[in-house]
Amino acid sequence: MGFWAKLKEKLTKKTNQVDQDEPILQQDEQTEEPVEQIKEEQKLDPVKQSEKKDQVVKQENKEEKKVKKTKTSETETKKQAKETLKEKKKREKQKEKDKKVEKAMLKSAFSFSKDIKKLSKKYKQADDEFFEELEDVLIQTDMGMKMVLKVSNLVRKKTKKDTSFENVKDALVEALYQAYTDNDWTNKKYKIDFKENRLNIFMLVGVNGTGKTTSLAKMANYYAELGYKVLIAAADTFRAGATQQLEEWIKTRLNNKVDLIKANKLNADPASVVFDAIKKQKKKNMIYY
Repeated sequence: MGFWAKLKEKLTKKTNQVDQDEPILQQDEQTEEPVEQIKEEQKLDPVKQSEKKDQVVKQENKEEKKVKKTKTSETETKKQAKETLKEKKKREKQKEKDKKVEKAMLKSAFSFSKDIKKLSKKYKQADDEFFEELEDVLIQTDMGMKMVLKVSNLVRKKTKKDTSFENVKDALVEALYQAYTDNDWTNKKYKIDFKENRLNIFMLVGVNGTGKTTSLAKMANYYAELGYKVLIAAADTFRAGATQQLEEWIKTRLNNKVDLIKANKLNADPASVVFDAIKKQKKKNMIYY
């Protein structure tokens, strides 16, 4: 092939290549035109731009609210878990306290039962010597002397004809029940200055073993049954176990029908307990001990 022929061939190829490239360029130009057109439309239509911005802002607000809600939920969950743990510890502490009181009460009851059993082995019949020892046993249970003599006399009367110990045990149970359920304070000789529509305050004073706690529980139960609100002020702050004894009485014997105010620690000022009790319900018709 000559020089001119080769040159012609090359020129022909180049022309064909250019012709093939032109549609691509035209296509690119066509593609660019809509983009420019969209940009122009956006410039000319600020409402659409504003709507898009609002959508973005709303979306951001939703995300922020979602994050805040998640954080709040986590905080509440932690708070609930903390409160649950606190309540659990409080329940465990109260449970342990109740066990100690119950153990002490059971020990006292077991001791009384044990002493009565000893008397049954020692005496075949209930004579004067037996009743003297029975009275000693009753005194050891923190029963007042007046109540002890009352129980002893009731048992004597019930066992006049039959002095066997089996009969004595039955008579003792009946005498104790009668003594604790007899409302002697409702009689005229035990009249209490109680008046309606006022704050009624009764103070029980006496040495250990005279039956203050027993009398208090009976009186509190009596007025609670009549529908009055009763509050006991545990002012015996120096005797160990005095407040716990009242708490146990209220829980097991009075079925939580009355309220209790107590000191925060042993040997606290008794007057402060009474003052707090009066201050708490001064305007209500309640009965205080």
